Amino acid sequence: MHDPLCTLSSSPPSPTRLSPVTKWQLISNAMGTSVGSGALMLPHESAVSTAAVLEFSGALLMGTHAASTMQKDILIANVFQDKDTLLFAGSLSSLVAAGTWLQVAPFYGWPVSTTHCIVGSMVGFSLVYGGYGVVFWSSLAMVTSSWMISPLMEAMVAEIKSAIHALDVETVIFDDEFSAGQLRNLEKAFGGDVRVCDRTTLILDIFH
Repeated sequence: MHDPLCTLSSSPPSPTRLSPVTKWQLISNAMGTSVGSGALMLPHESAVSTAAVLEFSGALLMGTHAASTMQKDILIANVFQDKDTLLFAGSLSSLVAAGTWLQVAPFYGWPVSTTHCIVGSMVGFSLVYGGYGVVFWSSLAMVTSSWMISPLMEAMVAEIKSAIHALDVETVIFDDEFSAGQLRNLEKAFGGDVRVCDRTTLILDIFH
């Protein structure tokens, strides 16, 4: 079945065509902070090209998972059984609300989230129609918790990285078990020549 959220359009963006509008937010939010702060030393053209490739790859490889969550795990579908017209009207209203806000916010330079907009719109429609019993609150809590956990984890990694470079640390030892891939990712996150190891790696190093 055709998904209106995945429509690519060359015409001017409208509230019901979210694809062009979301790119205004997603690319600027992702690259504006990293390139603007100097964390990534890229020309603006390269930053836009890199973001375009990554955004397309993410949508292609992982987009179905997010679409599945929106389709099954936000609203209780049984409530709308045999009410296709109502569900269509509510979904269309959510698209109009999210699309309108995503056009207004960039005009004022506000870095709002596309996910917040569409999830909030769908929840709002559900509450208006059926009250609190229409929403999967446990699933919604998992979605919204990621909005808080992600920046906290990023802040923690940034703080550790800052301390490592300030103290000129050469090796970081974790009291947890990590896979080889996780250790490599941590080393990349901390940057420089910092070596990361866990308890098992440390013991093996001692006895070799």
